[in-house]
Amino acid sequence: MSRAEQAQLTREAILDAAEECFAAFGFRATTIRKVAQTAELNKGLIHHYFGSKDSLYQAVVRRAVADYEVTQAAQWDRDPEDTGLFTAGLTTMFDWLRHNRLSVRFLMWERLEGRLAKPEESDALREKVRQQILRAQSAGVLRPELHIDVVLVMIDTMLVGFWERAEQTRPLEGLAELYIDQGLQVLFRGILTERALEEIERRNGRADPE
Repeated sequence: MSRAEQAQLTREAILDAAEECFAAFGFRATTIRKVAQTAELNKGLIHHYFGSKDSLYQAVVRRAVADYEVTQAAQWDRDPEDTGLFTAGLTTMFDWLRHNRLSVRFLMWERLEGRLAKPEESDALREKVRQQILRAQSAGVLRPELHIDVVLVMIDTMLVGFWERAEQTRPLEGLAELYIDQGLQVLFRGILTERALEEIERRNGRADPE
C-alpha cells in the first residue's frame, strides 16, 4: 500500500470516528482525545490531518454532503417538467436518511446546540436543490404561489423529522414505508399543481400519487 493510500485510510478512519462521536455526544462534549480513542489512533494524527475540532466537524459535514449529492445524481439533470424530481428525489432523500442514521443524530445535535455547520459545499448543495425546485415551479409543476424556502422547510421537517422521531421512538421504524407513501401523497397535494398530480397518477396507474 502506498503512503497516499495509507493516508487516505487514516483520514477516513478519523472521519468515521468523529462522525460517531459528534452523533453520540454533540460538538461541545466531543474532544479530539475522544475521537482518537474511538479511532484507536494517536490524537496527534488528528491534529495533523484536520487541525482543530471545528475543522474536523466541518470535514464530517462535507463528507456527508458529498455522499448525499452522489446519491441524488439521477435527479440533477431531470427536465423541470419531470415530476420524478419530487417522487424519486424525495424518496431517495428519505432512504438516504434511513441508511445514514448518524447523520440524523448529527442534525439533532446541531439543532439542540444551535450550531449549524455551513461549509461552502452545504450551501452550494442547498442552492442547487433550490434552483431545481424553482425551475419546476416555472415549468408549472410546483404551485406558483408557494415560496421556495417554505417548501424546502416543509420537506426537511417531514423527511428528516420522521427519522429524528424514529431515533427516539424505535417502533416508528416499522411505519417507514407507510409514512413515505402516505406522507408524500399529503405533501404533494399541498405543493404540486393539478397537472403535476395527474401526471403522477397516470405514471403510477393509480388514483393517488406516490
